[in-house]
Amino acid sequence: MPDSANRTDRMTVVPYQTPGGMRPFDPNSRRSELALPVEIAKYGFDVYHILYRFYDSERRLLYVGITTWDPRARWGGHQRYSSWWRSAAFLSVRHLATRDAARDAELEAIRVENPIFNVADRKSIPRPADETSAAGTSAEMPVTCARSLLTELVNRANYRDERIALTRRGRVVAAIVPVADLEWLENLDAQPDEEHRS
Repeated sequence: MPDSANRTDRMTVVPYQTPGGMRPFDPNSRRSELALPVEIAKYGFDVYHILYRFYDSERRLLYVGITTWDPRARWGGHQRYSSWWRSAAFLSVRHLATRDAARDAELEAIRVENPIFNVADRKSIPRPADETSAAGTSAEMPVTCARSLLTELVNRANYRDERIALTRRGRVVAAIVPVADLEWLENLDAQPDEEHRS
C-alpha cells in the first residue's frame, strides 16, 4: 500500500485573515453559504481555530467569538438563537494555531473593543490596575437602532455602568442609565431647593 494512503501528518496552511479587516456579510444566507471556502480551516490542518467578529451596517462591533474548524456550525447557532444576528452586515475572520491563542485573542478583543453582545465574558475579564476602565462612559445611539438592542443596552448599563443616550434626528430624547444614576437623581429631586427656602 502506498505511503500516501496511510498519511496522518498534518498539512500546513497559511493562516488566513480577512483582507481589509472585514467583508460584507448577509445574515439571511443559507447555513451552507455563511462562510467563504477560505474561511473554513479544515480539521487536520495546522491552523484550524477561528476568531470571528460580526459588525452592524455602521461597523459597530456586535459580537466576538471563537470556533474550531468549520465556522458554519457555530454561526448557524447564532443564526437561530442570537438576537443580534439580523443586524450583522460585516464579518472578519482570523485563523489561529491553538485554542489557547484563539481564546486569548477573543478575551483581548472583548476587553479592548467592547462588543455590544459579549456581556457574559466581559464581566470576568480582569483589567490592568493602570488602565482606564470603560465603565461609567457614555454612548449615543439612535432610537431606531436601540429598539432591537434593548436587552443588550440594559446589560451594558447594569454590568458596566454605561450611560446610553438615545437620539432622534440627532437630538437626545431619552437615556438608559445605571440604577445608581437613577437613585442619585431621585435623591437630588427629593432635596429642597436652597434658592426657594424661606
